[in-house]
Amino acid sequence: MVTFATRDLALSVSRSSSDVQRSLGSGVLAFPMTPFAEGGALERARLASHIEYLIGHEPAALIVAAGGAEFFSLTPEERRTVAATEVSVAGGRLPVIAGVGYGAAIAVPMAQGAEAAGADGVLVLPPYLVAPEKGGLLEHISTICRAVTIAVIPYHRDDTTYDDNCPVRAVEAHSNLIALKDEVGDLLLALRLRVSGRGVGPVRLPLVDMTAQEDAELRRILGAALDGKPN
Repeated sequence: MVTFATRDLALSVSRSSSDVQRSLGSGVLAFPMTPFAEGGALERARLASHIEYLIGHEPAALIVAAGGAEFFSLTPEERRTVAATEVSVAGGRLPVIAGVGYGAAIAVPMAQGAEAAGADGVLVLPPYLVAPEKGGLLEHISTICRAVTIAVIPYHRDDTTYDDNCPVRAVEAHSNLIALKDEVGDLLLALRLRVSGRGVGPVRLPLVDMTAQEDAELRRILGAALDGKPN
């Protein structure tokens, strides 16, 4: 049987964006599925049991109501319910990151709702149906960063891809942009993001979802570069 923590308990654990960033890099991330009844209604009790099961395997964080959890099938109220449920069940044991998306006019209220529900951060899914140019993408992410105080993680995939200039500029302007969720696998971009900076000190922006092999290769290249040794 799963019991729900009170909202006050769930919100009593306050994590900074840097805390969330460290957690994301410490282990495997869990992406809970969203259970629906036969008629399509959200099944909160099953969701709570599923979360408790996943937490039992000690993931580094929960990424909720994102692509695999049918973000696109949830109403705004259901997204808030999913986020609040996962925060409540987690009870501060690990960070909870909530999916948000579409254009900024929709994504901002989603992000603010996730923050109000006690989430530690938001995963920004790609804008719908468009391949934004980099300046527009920077403004889109910056708008969301300005609207919340919790961590922001843009999704790096398909038509919504970042060069090393765009996220570095965003990181310099917004301390709550902490990582990119990567589905491209560009090791050279990852290397540049780890060591780049623009007059404000080094910006080390990790890419979440790299494979262990990719991460090991990146660490080898990065270590050689910092040591001044040839690869």
